[in-house]
Amino acid sequence: MSNRRDDLIRLTKKFVDAFNRMNLDDVVNFFATDGIYEDSTGGRHVGHEAIRTAFEPLVGGSRGKIRFDGEDIFVRSEEHTSEL
Repeated sequence: MSNRRDDLIRLTKKFVDAFNRMNLDDVVNFFATDGIYEDSTGGRHVGHEAIRTAFEPLVGGSRGKIRFDGEDIFVRSEEHTSEL
């Protein structure tokens, strides 16, 4: 049986991979259909279409090649708090 910490780490790495591959569909699918993405400027994007619109410039390359290295992952679950 997996634990919540391992699940969160796995999902984070998969999200970073989707972003780095610049795959907008995969990035959006990490969110629930009624999910909320709050961006770094305070914008709030609700639902897949709004989230897609918010991520498109980032993943689509219009703001240059943005990449996450994923070197630092901080996990806080009810079971553990740790840093990788």
